[in-house]
Amino acid sequence: MYEMTTTAEVHDATVALDILAATHSFQPITDCTFLADKGYDVKNIYNQVKDLYNGECIIPLNKRNSKNPKLLPQGNPICEAGLAMWKDGKFSDCGRTRQKFCCPLKSSKDTVCPCHHKNFYNGKKHRGCTKYLTIPDDLRLSIDRDSKYFESNYSLRTECERYNSRLKILVRSGCG
Repeated sequence: MYEMTTTAEVHDATVALDILAATHSFQPITDCTFLADKGYDVKNIYNQVKDLYNGECIIPLNKRNSKNPKLLPQGNPICEAGLAMWKDGKFSDCGRTRQKFCCPLKSSKDTVCPCHHKNFYNGKKHRGCTKYLTIPDDLRLSIDRDSKYFESNYSLRTECERYNSRLKILVRSGCG
């Protein structure tokens, strides 16, 4: 519906909101579904699609160098020694809320860490390993990407990509 060509160093997500606004100026996109690849997995896109257009985003999660710690069924991570970590407060930074988890041996004065973790023997009062998990408090992190709804809608994007690929071949061969 709307096309914008940019140079290679311009990331797609940086112009997505401009494209949505330009499209909305001549074709209302209220109640839309924004299908995109993980290059568009940016918090402000989710917020604008929801707030301005009353729509939803179907975008796979871009993990951005995030680590996936081993978790117990209740959501607590497991430390490197194989022990269940316990919650040690929450804090907010950079627009996100994070839950802090600590090794259960952290406050022990005479226990030895089974895996000899480097932070356990740091000579300080607060020793042991800690992990932080981001609490899904925004649209980007609240989407259930394993649901049938997400999978079936996202398959429409990949189907569209296949059609575009076929059309490019036809245009190059002079048949389109």
